Amino acid sequence: MNDARMHPGMFGRRVRGWFSQPLTARVGPAGILLEHRGRTWQGVVATTPVAVSGEPSPAVVAAFRETLATAAVAPGRVKIVLSDQWLRPMVLVLPATRLSDAEIDVLVAYRYRQIYGSQMQGWVWRRALQHNGLLLAMAWPEALLAGLRGAVADWGGTLSSALPESIHAVRCARLGRADTWVVVAEPRHATVLRLGEGAWRHWRCQGLAATAASAMAESVCNLLQRTATRLGDGCRELVIIESGTCGPWPRELGRRMEAEGWTAHVAAASQAASHSAPHLDFAHAPGRATRTRHLLLAGAALLIGIELGALAWTYQSMETERAQLEDERGRLLKRLRPAAEPSLSKEMAARVQGVRNMVASLSIPWEGLLAELESVRGDKIVVESLRPDPVGRKVEITATAPAFGDITEFIDRVNASKALHQAFLVSETAAREPGIRFVATATWRETE
Repeated sequence: MNDARMHPGMFGRRVRGWFSQPLTARVGPAGILLEHRGRTWQGVVATTPVAVSGEPSPAVVAAFRETLATAAVAPGRVKIVLSDQWLRPMVLVLPATRLSDAEIDVLVAYRYRQIYGSQMQGWVWRRALQHNGLLLAMAWPEALLAGLRGAVADWGGTLSSALPESIHAVRCARLGRADTWVVVAEPRHATVLRLGEGAWRHWRCQGLAATAASAMAESVCNLLQRTATRLGDGCRELVIIESGTCGPWPRELGRRMEAEGWTAHVAAASQAASHSAPHLDFAHAPGRATRTRHLLLAGAALLIGIELGALAWTYQSMETERAQLEDERGRLLKRLRPAAEPSLSKEMAARVQGVRNMVASLSIPWEGLLAELESVRGDKIVVESLRPDPVGRKVEITATAPAFGDITEFIDRVNASKALHQAFLVSETAAREPGIRFVATATWRETE
């Protein structure tokens, strides 16, 4: 009879696995490297790990699973260090006005869409650091994170953190508050950073096509010189961190930079963590910023529902008024005398003109206009009011949007619609709530 209960010795090993030092897993195009208490296990990616789109292929996750299975370590916590080559960094200059976390998230997401467009589909981003009007954000493939997390769970462990290689190296080297340039050296690429009082002023990942140490060092040396000149930065302190088996090129880089008048130090990343390093962890869900964003989305959905209900009620009221005007028009036409008779009195002429204006308002295609505006409005535009001009077949639209780019996209969608064209932005002002209040006009097309 099989005994499915866990042996006391097995239970003890499992508990020690959970509370011992986490297993560090370095994941990159060159393969997988597991590190734990001075021991290492290597895994090779079976196929080319980078697809045409730049996203890691499933072969990376498969190699990671296989390497975990061969590691002689009790399942426990796993810290993943991802190659900088798979990251999409973005340094953003924030506006002078104070922005909330939700507004910053909208701005970062908008800039990522501007840079990468539809290629951001399936990618997740996190804010790394915000300091003195600068914000550093990084994105990586969400499918890769899900695959690595699933592999850790199947192994019996838990994913404690997932960091880029450069941030992990800075933490281990205790450089969180240093005022220096940093080069994180990898076998086939280098990450150049500029740190000062906890602020990341620059972040750049440079691939190294050359194989000779002198050529690789010269490439990074030229990159450092150009970047410092472009930024107008007089700092000439440099720390070179060897985060992998890089060969001799990092030390050759140190000699070249000292020849250029820099002070260079070459160091290997230790296992000590620095609490002053910038916070960035892809493994954990975002905190207050994401919760605020979710609340804003829920509130926006509620406002849209209220807005649609108000528009429906307005449409029904206009239909009722239209029927009443039709009846009044019929009664007035019966009372009007033939054209050959003397002219109407001024009072009657004014009343007739008023009726004619009301009849002209009946030609406004309310149903089509409302349906077309709803289809082109999108998720970010909140329509406040519509004011039609039946004589000129124009409609004035008053609405609010989170950013000016959303307004221009809305104008383009209106011009491309079937019922409206010749849309123009008339004015825009800051709204009471975060966003921009604007007025636009458009002409509805004549029906054939």
